[in-house]
Amino acid sequence: MNDQQRAALAQAIERGPTPYLDGVVRWRVCDLAQWLWKEFRVSVSEQTLSREVRAMGYRKLTARPKHHAQDPQALKRGNYFAGADR
Repeated sequence: MNDQQRAALAQAIERGPTPYLDGVVRWRVCDLAQWLWKEFRVSVSEQTLSREVRAMGYRKLTARPKHHAQDPQALKRGNYFAGADR
């Protein structure tokens, strides 16, 4: 991988996957390898890609998924059950 491809990979990791385009809800190393192939026609083994991602400062941490239509204001107000009779 060259520096341009590493920069694009870092952007993709930061942005996160788009489920309807990428077919996944969170990146795994095998998904990133597939993404690299689709974008740049670069074939990288999962082991090598894992080393590259770690060298870029990323770890295998997964954040809790967030629904795309989630209302952050409702979460701050504590209205978790909007519309529910409570």
